[in-house]
Amino acid sequence: MNNSAGKKKNRTPTPSGDGKPPPEDVVPLFLATKTQQLFGCVCDEHVTQEAPLKLINKQAALEDMMTRAAISDFHPVKQIIQDYPGTDFLLVYDAEFVYGQNFYMCVTEEAKERLQKAGEAPVDDGAESDAGVEDNTVYTYKPTAAKEWICLGSDLEIETTRVDNNRTLIKYRASRVRREFGAPFKFGDRNAKAEDTGTMITSYVTCNSYEDINFSINRREIDTGVQAVTIKTSSMAQTEWRDPIMASTQSCPRTFTQEQIKEVKALDSYKEFLEASVPKFELALQQNTLVNAFANDWDELGEEDTDFGIKSDNHLKEYQSFTDLEYSKDKTVSFLDWHPEIKGVIGVSCCERLTAYERIEKANILLMKPSLVLIWSFSDPIHPQILLRAPDDVTCFKFCPTDSNIIAGACMNGQLVIWDVSEYREKLDNAKGNVQTKSNVTAMFGEEIPPDIPTIKCSAVSSIESSHTNVITSIDWIPYHYEYNKAGETQENKTRECHQIVTTSTDGYAAIWDIQNQNPVARPKSKAGGVRNVPVNKFAHLESDWKPLQILQFCRTTTISFAPMCFTLSERHGVWDHVTEINMNEPLPPPEIPTKNKKPIPPVALKSIETSFYCGTEDGEFVLGDLRPLKSDDKTKKPTADDNSQAIRSLWYSAVHDGPVNTVHRNPFFNDIILSVGGWTFKIYKKNVLTPLLSSPCHTKLYTNGHWSLTRASVFFMATSEGDIQVWDLLDRTHEPIFCQNVTSAAITRVVPCIVTRKQHLLAVTDNQGTLHILEIPWNLHRPSANEANSVKEYFTREVTRIEFTEKRRKAEDEKEIQIPDEIEKEEKEFHEILKQDYNSYQALERKCLIELGIIVLQDDI
Repeated sequence: MNNSAGKKKNRTPTPSGDGKPPPEDVVPLFLATKTQQLFGCVCDEHVTQEAPLKLINKQAALEDMMTRAAISDFHPVKQIIQDYPGTDFLLVYDAEFVYGQNFYMCVTEEAKERLQKAGEAPVDDGAESDAGVEDNTVYTYKPTAAKEWICLGSDLEIETTRVDNNRTLIKYRASRVRREFGAPFKFGDRNAKAEDTGTMITSYVTCNSYEDINFSINRREIDTGVQAVTIKTSSMAQTEWRDPIMASTQSCPRTFTQEQIKEVKALDSYKEFLEASVPKFELALQQNTLVNAFANDWDELGEEDTDFGIKSDNHLKEYQSFTDLEYSKDKTVSFLDWHPEIKGVIGVSCCERLTAYERIEKANILLMKPSLVLIWSFSDPIHPQILLRAPDDVTCFKFCPTDSNIIAGACMNGQLVIWDVSEYREKLDNAKGNVQTKSNVTAMFGEEIPPDIPTIKCSAVSSIESSHTNVITSIDWIPYHYEYNKAGETQENKTRECHQIVTTSTDGYAAIWDIQNQNPVARPKSKAGGVRNVPVNKFAHLESDWKPLQILQFCRTTTISFAPMCFTLSERHGVWDHVTEINMNEPLPPPEIPTKNKKPIPPVALKSIETSFYCGTEDGEFVLGDLRPLKSDDKTKKPTADDNSQAIRSLWYSAVHDGPVNTVHRNPFFNDIILSVGGWTFKIYKKNVLTPLLSSPCHTKLYTNGHWSLTRASVFFMATSEGDIQVWDLLDRTHEPIFCQNVTSAAITRVVPCIVTRKQHLLAVTDNQGTLHILEIPWNLHRPSANEANSVKEYFTREVTRIEFTEKRRKAEDEKEIQIPDEIEKEEKEFHEILKQDYNSYQALERKCLIELGIIVLQDDI
């Protein structure tokens, strides 16, 4: 074909991307996906490589910078956009990343007009442009010359597919009488008859019509609508009330006298009535107790509507995300905890992403950087509300359940710190209501001035000599209905406030800390006799030398100890029904201040407290231990004041995971059900059952954290190292999650749900890039179905029954294998005798068959 001459080439040569700088009137610019959606320039959708041009309104870009500030993608070219002379600047999609970014913008109107005329990428200063040059080349058609065919083996394939006839072909001949050619023929109805044998009609079959009863419809019911309309008549009447009279009516109850009551009670009919009515009355009372007569049936039916509908119903929608460019970016979020009282306030701790050797090399640099815990609020996703400063990176922390102004944190160097945020409680409450205070500082050149973020120093720090020798991996507050004494025994907590903390570390020890002042001092009184309002430091008694109340060692053997990573206590906050020694519902007496003549009443010892706990180790072991220390067998040895280290009773342990255990969490509905996560697997255990009820298969992605749902007993969330969130439902399926969703491109470190309102449930997710993601849990995942807890309980009961059956069967098989050798030898002889008899009978049958067939000839026959 000949190309028509005279066509002009309008395409401008594109730079090869070999590192040449862009022209002076072009600035490379990177736009994220969110910015592309806001301005309608999504790559390969709104702008493509063939149509890369997009006009952006200058005022819209300035408003975006004012709204999102430093997060806006136009912030690097803020001054260029402000100085741009026109109202719309040109944005060009750079699909090949010629200038290093996915877009570039025109700085001048001349560049804008030049690119709009060219319609392609701009020309470098030294590039030659062939625009306007005509192509006058004339192409002539040259027919192809025939070449000799060269065999490449296809003839063999053709030869193999050829079919050769091995027999003579069968010939058939169809003929017709000559006189019937062209003769008229009349079609009509004809039945097949028996006398028509030898003709073509014999191949026909008569199909007489008949009535099919399967399709006969008998109308027995009919739906009709009937409406009756009453005849209405409007009429009126008027009565004249000539003589109004004031009248009143009073009623009094009719009662029996004592004599009449005695007569009625003496009647036989009265006794028969009571005997017949009492069973019915008792039945009615039982039914009222079992069934709520005032329950709304529609609400009960509505709870059953929990089927998983379309896929979008199970989607975890991103509600908000938090990151700080100065304090949390490019750091690992080691822990998070929701505020127990103020909804919408959450704290996160950030650590440097360094190994132990890198920390040693960069120790001087790390000392200059502050180690902080960030308290975020939903009202301000850019700036944290409060910064909590610590001596080293905080690995975990917890709000106090009874006093949310007290926060306990564990450091990487083994120290324990306490913060008191009572002074800034009003700031957090205002943040909940989205009340923002205006700053008195004004910007000189229009830049944004961040608000003043208060930094709180720790109120108490443990002594470095008495702290853990390695990183603290987990921390938890002891419930407020009991406490530990120095001997390790449980006793009544008279204050009804949490003041003891349990920590574990990879050095193989667990420590119990106490923040309560054991020697309270009366506040000074004024001259008038009242108590003076003097500010008192709550933790002044811990400033000198804060040591743990008790140190317990995780002993696996006499020389080897466990390295605990996480643990969960058996007792829960607010649950004291099993405490029989005292009445927890009684009001507390006023606190007593000890004097020389009066000593305080000793607390009551609590023997019904469950001190066992489950723990996961660094080697993937699942341990059941007891915080009550082992009593020393050596009675001659006297304990010293400085020697408070004792051993933890290890009741049971087993290596069940193929990696460090990062989660040990109890089901909020069943306290004896524990979820353990470690390595590439997770397992569900039941208390006093050594075999796991559910063991997951080895996953392709590393599990980093897990957490039970707070409202559904069968649902729990799992986090992976590739940024995925898996949702498992034990009532739906147990071999795979019901769905999996990717939240971030980094590894997820923590996942914790929270109930904000009855209709809004949120899921907090953190990663190792310093970002906190808040996801909204859909209705299907937080709304429990009717009797869901009972169904889950039955499932766990069935699993326990299965485990007991398999263990009994395994023991029976083991006992069967261990038998007396004589009995085994006797059974083997009997078995060989049976086999020998069967073989002899087979040989006799074989010989008989051969004789009958004539293959073997007997001598008598010869």
